[in-house]
Amino acid sequence: MKEYSQEETNQFLQTLPKKYIGAAMILRNSKEEILVVKTNYHGGKWTLPGGSCEPYEDPQETAVRETLEEIGLNIRVGRLLYVDTVVNVRAHTDGLAFHFDGGHVSEADIEKIVLQDEEIVEYMFVSQDQDVNIFEQSVLRRFPFIVKALKSYYPIFTKSEE
Repeated sequence: MKEYSQEETNQFLQTLPKKYIGAAMILRNSKEEILVVKTNYHGGKWTLPGGSCEPYEDPQETAVRETLEEIGLNIRVGRLLYVDTVVNVRAHTDGLAFHFDGGHVSEADIEKIVLQDEEIVEYMFVSQDQDVNIFEQSVLRRFPFIVKALKSYYPIFTKSEE
């Protein structure tokens, strides 16, 4: 059997598919409303606290880091609620979006929210039956599944095409 050099191994690894991986934290207030944020890069639409995994970071770590960066709260990750596999045929890419339960935030925690100046314009809490037209495209598609997962014991998995 042939043994491959490090250079040959590296060349082979470059041919393997790469997936975008992101994670979001689902936070609720005492009224069971879900925290959403408005970014300066989604055209005035609302999204969830979260973002892209950095190298060598797992989705749970991403959810915690992004929540801390975006709203200034250090939230412990709860259970996995929802995973969306996203296939973008036009761009020849695909990815995974993980959504974790961050639990309930107290009034005291809400008062401690500090928005990230570089990306986040404002935040609000929305009801679980919110008109989804306020959301950016990916959250628009995912929000009903997130709400369903909050009421279930099991995570939900979907596959979407963009």
